[in-house]
Amino acid sequence: MVIGMAILSDGVQAEGIASVDAGLDPFTGLLNKKVIREVIEQELNEYEKSQDKSEKYLCIIDIDDFKSVNDTYGHRFGDEVILALANGLKETFETYGLIGRVGGDEFLCFLSGFASVIDFRTHMTDMREKLKKKMAERMPGYSFSVSIDSCATSAILIFLTWFIFSQFTFLLNKHLKFINSHDPINIG
Repeated sequence: MVIGMAILSDGVQAEGIASVDAGLDPFTGLLNKKVIREVIEQELNEYEKSQDKSEKYLCIIDIDDFKSVNDTYGHRFGDEVILALANGLKETFETYGLIGRVGGDEFLCFLSGFASVIDFRTHMTDMREKLKKKMAERMPGYSFSVSIDSCATSAILIFLTWFIFSQFTFLLNKHLKFINSHDPINIG
């Protein structure tokens, strides 16, 4: 089944997605934040039930110092950088799984079908180097750089647990700072 640029496994249903267009990021044509998270969750549920335990990779990709790209070269060029990365991800990985845009310059991929972890890393490195060269030709002086954090299936649940915990801790600390900055109420 194809949703936008994503290929889902045969066992995954795209229930709850009223329209293909409604699930896409309008700027890049990739899956939007809500849909990619839902579909990855479905994929992980299917994976847990499945006998197929081939490696899958969860990747978070972020353009380094993106604010300075906009500040230095302008928002039009910043948009070109975002589109170049989105298109690079599509060209390199659309046959390997799910690709979505989850923030201004952040992307999330859930990929499988690589011969090995070395093959996966080679694809990531090649994509990054092609984009670096392309962007340097487009804007001399600009050095394209992305951070790519990834983990294999065996570590995904640990990663997601850490991510959820870190978000909870951030919110808890934020609220505690707010509470501590105001007059405390003593309950005796």
